[in-house]
Amino acid sequence: MDNNTLPAKPSADEEIDIRTLVGKFRQKWHYFLISFVCFLFIAFAYIKIVLPVYEATSSILIKAPQVDPTQQGLQNIVSGDFFGSPSTISTEVGVISSRSIVGEAINRLNLGISYYAVRNFISVPLYKEKIPFRVNISDVKKAVYDCRFTLEIIDENTFELLVNIDKPKLKLEDFEYDQPHKFGEKIICPQFSFTINKVDTVRFEDEKYKFIINDKNTLITSYLSEITVTPLDKDANIAVITMDDNIPDRAVDFLNAMSRAYLDADIKDKTATANLTLQFVDDQLKKTSDDLAEVEIALQNFKEKKGIVDITSEEQAALDRVTALDEDRARMDIELKSLDYVYDYVSKNKDVANLAPAAYGTDDALLVTLIGKLQDLQEKRKSLTYGTKNTKTPIVNMIDNQIEDVKKSLLENLQTIRNKLGVALKSQDSQIGEYESAFKKVPAIERELVGIQRRFDVNQNIYIFLLQKRAETQIAKATVISDNKILDEASVDEDHPVSPKKLIIATLAILFSLLVPIMIIILKTYFSTTIHNREDLENITSIPIIGVIGHLTEGNNLVVLQKPKSAISEAFRSIRTNLQFFTNNESKKVILITSSVGGEGKSFCSLNLASSLAIQNNKVIILGMDLRKPKLFQDFELDNSIGVSSYLIGQSKVDEIIQKTFLENLDIISAGPIPPNPAELISKIELAQLIDELKQRYDYVVIDTPPLGIVADALIIMKITDINVYIVREGITRKEHLGTINELYKEGKVKNVSILLNDTGFNAKYGYGYKYGYNYGYGYGYGYGYGYGYGYGYGYGYYEEEQKRKKPLLKRIFGIGGKSKSKNKS
Repeated sequence: MDNNTLPAKPSADEEIDIRTLVGKFRQKWHYFLISFVCFLFIAFAYIKIVLPVYEATSSILIKAPQVDPTQQGLQNIVSGDFFGSPSTISTEVGVISSRSIVGEAINRLNLGISYYAVRNFISVPLYKEKIPFRVNISDVKKAVYDCRFTLEIIDENTFELLVNIDKPKLKLEDFEYDQPHKFGEKIICPQFSFTINKVDTVRFEDEKYKFIINDKNTLITSYLSEITVTPLDKDANIAVITMDDNIPDRAVDFLNAMSRAYLDADIKDKTATANLTLQFVDDQLKKTSDDLAEVEIALQNFKEKKGIVDITSEEQAALDRVTALDEDRARMDIELKSLDYVYDYVSKNKDVANLAPAAYGTDDALLVTLIGKLQDLQEKRKSLTYGTKNTKTPIVNMIDNQIEDVKKSLLENLQTIRNKLGVALKSQDSQIGEYESAFKKVPAIERELVGIQRRFDVNQNIYIFLLQKRAETQIAKATVISDNKILDEASVDEDHPVSPKKLIIATLAILFSLLVPIMIIILKTYFSTTIHNREDLENITSIPIIGVIGHLTEGNNLVVLQKPKSAISEAFRSIRTNLQFFTNNESKKVILITSSVGGEGKSFCSLNLASSLAIQNNKVIILGMDLRKPKLFQDFELDNSIGVSSYLIGQSKVDEIIQKTFLENLDIISAGPIPPNPAELISKIELAQLIDELKQRYDYVVIDTPPLGIVADALIIMKITDINVYIVREGITRKEHLGTINELYKEGKVKNVSILLNDTGFNAKYGYGYKYGYNYGYGYGYGYGYGYGYGYGYGYGYYEEEQKRKKPLLKRIFGIGGKSKSKNKS
């Protein structure tokens, strides 16, 4: 068998990769515990600190208009009304959630000033009977709006007022106010003027309060963000209003105020329509009243001058007929004026919501239909443009075009009606002219009386007609009610706030307590530049791994001697067994120990490997070749005054530099005094002679060398060694450090090289080890505990000493005594 290669380890499948990852999580279990405690604390603090939010709900019934399903336009399909449902609900939803309705609710509840109590650095909003003082504003500048005023209570009658304003855009920069005042005292300064009055029925429960004089637009926007208005469903004309607030009573009051403001706005619109009608009727009534008064005076004067004049029955009949014709003409004239009024109103106004043509005596079916259609289109446009600044969407443009077409048709229809009335008036005038010609044959006095009586009767009848119309309009105005109604008054469940949701927060806390350490471990592993486990090592090198040494938390470096039944001792016995595969069972072996950099455990491995060999009745000597930083002698408490360096310069003999240890069969040659030229000394022929001499006396020569990645001493010595062991320490050795030994191994410049993975965490405790096949008489299986490799299997019995000494709970939780205190790093 080639000494540079070992039997191929079976490829790790996906199951082993998962097991490795899970094992890594188990190794870092204290990460999860700390994360769980932290996130649980954060969740608890959040629930305690964040103010609860309650949801109030109310509903309004919207009256559905009568719509002919056969007359649904294309805009219904484009806007989603495939079945021709009326647009009233969507329009009214927009009206309910409009700024005007919200602003009216704010005014009704006097919410222009917000009050807070400061408790544990948290501003708690106050409402109604919880507010211990009230601010009565006389005058404030615009820059003062939305600024926080602080009241620090001094005693029952005195407080200190503080405010700091920095609004350069409003020409008020770094304005500070800090003065004591008494309740009821008028506070005046250039920026504000108000009085703060104490509410006698409310006690001051806190030492500090705040209040904000809100900007109306900002406050409306703030409330709009907390309010949602939605249809109950597609087939129901019911609008559901919900509001989130920290104060449940305020949410209930606000929704009720909004609902009433909405109904009042509907009543206001209907009242505006009645007022528009009354305005026209009053104008006509005043003119008719003036004409009637004038005719009454003329009739009275005639009777006073001429006395009582009798007219014949024929003349009376003619007078009645012509009076009826005059009355019809007068009504046509009023209708014509109403048409002119409507024409002018439509031409000059974009919104025709308050227009009711029937109220003016115009009952043309087509005209009423066109105005109704125009009102519907304008309402639909409002519903589509509520809450958006973009009014140039295709559907809105389509409705705009339809509005223009309907308005054009409406004006044309008005002109047609006016023309028809003009023709009717000419016919009426013709008939009246015929009767007037007949009256010319009547004697002059009687004819004059007939004329005056005729004017009087006409004006009187028209006056009565207008009075009747006015009375009907006033009755309608006085009894006007909204077609819509409040279905459910606002209500709130104070026992179940909508936020914070404790169950969701607890679930998220648990989820993040798992995800965060998982991500930290995965990212730390993914972006790490050091070797973390056996798999990392196998992925970046093809050099065979001779064994794995676990993590030593306590005790000195001589683990094999002091704890022979420990897992680390067993790991070194496993490595000792694997050494025979590298020299074809030669009895005399020279073993070199090196690494990439310092601190990876060369000396620790040299001492324990040599001790393991010596315990098996092998004569072993440790040769300290780290001439720059000698320390092997320290663990055996030996002298370093002479050693390899003194031998190489000819000052000492071989027998003089060999020192006995307390372990039988184990000797040591320390490095000796640090020379100024270590590389030159190592290159001397005397070193090879020394090793040859030692090979004659000992079964194993274990050489501890400087790091290969720093100096070339180890590479020089490798030319005369039988086995070369390269130490890699988990979490310390960087992946790029293996580049040098990999290159030397591929180029064949080093022979019989293997890697020893030192100071492992997860792999040492939970890992798996592949062992050589049956050709060498060794089983294949999993090894438990620290250390595993290509040697004999071992069981639970080797854990006696370590099971007896468990770390305290706090040390195990917080990692005290972990890697930072490892002993196997020398």
